[in-house]
Amino acid sequence: MQHRILAEMNDLRRSVREMEQLIQRLARNEQYIHGQLQRIADWKGESADELRERFMAFRQELSARQQTLRQRQQEIAAYIADMERADASAGRLG
Repeated sequence: MQHRILAEMNDLRRSVREMEQLIQRLARNEQYIHGQLQRIADWKGESADELRERFMAFRQELSARQQTLRQRQQEIAAYIADMERADASAGRLG
């Protein structure tokens, strides 16, 4: 059972790293959308307004997903820390 728990902890650590990579990718996409919004800032007309609205909605969604992922990442990291403390305590008792 010890090996299975160790493997699961390694999977959780890998998940934290992969989540960080995804958060960074989302941040780059958000920056790209920000740049596109600046590029079209002086465009006029209904189509330009609609495009800006779509870009802004997409940017907000990217930001919300980053926040959600960051929160989940912190929860997993806290769980890992709790399990490591429990393991250390069990080692002292055993």
